[in-house]
Amino acid sequence: MRLLLLALWACLPLSLAAENKDFSFHKRINRGFIDHKAETTTEASTIAVPEGKTSMAQSLVSGDLKQTYLLGAGLNHVYDSYLSPLDYKGSAFSFTRIGERTLERAQGRWSQMTFFDFYASHLTNPSQTATTWDGELQLNYGQHYHCVALPTWNLAVGGLLGAHVGGTYNTRNGNNPAQMRSALDLSASAVATRQFSLWKKRWTWRTQCDIPLMGVFFSPHYGQSYYEIFTLGHTDDNVLLSHPFNAPSLRLMTSLSIPFGRNSLTFGYKADLRQSTAHHLDRHAWQHSLLIGFTTTLQIPK
Repeated sequence: MRLLLLALWACLPLSLAAENKDFSFHKRINRGFIDHKAETTTEASTIAVPEGKTSMAQSLVSGDLKQTYLLGAGLNHVYDSYLSPLDYKGSAFSFTRIGERTLERAQGRWSQMTFFDFYASHLTNPSQTATTWDGELQLNYGQHYHCVALPTWNLAVGGLLGAHVGGTYNTRNGNNPAQMRSALDLSASAVATRQFSLWKKRWTWRTQCDIPLMGVFFSPHYGQSYYEIFTLGHTDDNVLLSHPFNAPSLRLMTSLSIPFGRNSLTFGYKADLRQSTAHHLDRHAWQHSLLIGFTTTLQIPK
């Protein structure tokens, strides 16, 4: 358990250091790559790019930092057999921040991503006689390879390393009222982006899908108290390997960005489905949220 908490702490500065690192470009772009994109733009694109703007293929090698900030409100459905045999449902509120920056490697076909998400939920049981509070902090860092980079279409695939810390508190329980969660995982990630013209502006549709493939997570045994684990030191296989068979999970986000001045107004939807089975304990948290925020792009000097 101590090693898992140490690993979680070590991951915190990883994304911050990577994003703040200077990845300035030095114009070492292959001429043939640019010519190929110019031909594709002339022959395949039917959308006019406004003066002073760049197409997706051009912005692919620009090294700009795109940041998206989103507030979410929706519903959360939590079942945690360690705390209660009942389902709890209620409202969920979240804050999400996504940072994307193009790297110089392979003529700009690689990009890095930092993903921060925090949510809090207020839940009640079916009879409205008990209350549960649930929350979680997620931090991800990864890289994507842009396998399709057309003037209006972009498809990138890669991986994300994630750290998760959270907990659930049930006001009805007296002996074991809370459940702690911590995990590390490696996810397969894909991002699809489409730009189109509407009302003389360039709108951007974006969809991201992340599926955890492997990792480690903490779980007590059925009937095992945290007093036994942390005070008496009675640990027994409380850190387990996670995989799609014992922790099938999925995060899906889709958004639409509308140009507004120098930034973009962003609307979206997020589905964050987390599940796990370990030591005869089952848990799931199914969160669905509507999102609103803005997207801004910072130009990095070359």
